[in-house]
Amino acid sequence: MNYIIIQKEKEIFKLNIKDIYYIQTHPSKAHTVQIFTKEASFDLFQNLSKLEKQYGETLTRCHRNCLVNLERVKSMELQSKTLFLGEEGRYAVQYSRRRYREIRQKWLKEGE
Repeated sequence: MNYIIIQKEKEIFKLNIKDIYYIQTHPSKAHTVQIFTKEASFDLFQNLSKLEKQYGETLTRCHRNCLVNLERVKSMELQSKTLFLGEEGRYAVQYSRRRYREIRQKWLKEGE
C-alpha cells in the first residue's frame, strides 16, 4: 500500500507515503497522529503502531512517539540525537539512543 487516505473536514486526500517526512503522536489529541509533508500537516485518527506495521518498509520508528521517512533525512546530529529532514533541515526530529544503530544503518543503506 503506497497511499494513506486522510479525511479533513469535507475533503479527502490521497497522500503518497514517499511524500511524508515524519509522523508523530499528537500532543493533545488521544489516538491521533500528525503527518508532516512538504506542503502541509494532517491529523489522522490512527495508532502509530498500526502505521508502522503497514508502512514499515518506508517509515522507520525513531522514537516511541515518531516514525520517520529515512529518504527525507538530510543529516543526523549525534550530540543532540536529532534527525534533520527536508530542505536545509526544515524539520528536526529527536531519535532515541536505543534506536540509533538501526536508524544509522538503514539511512546509510538508502544512499547506496
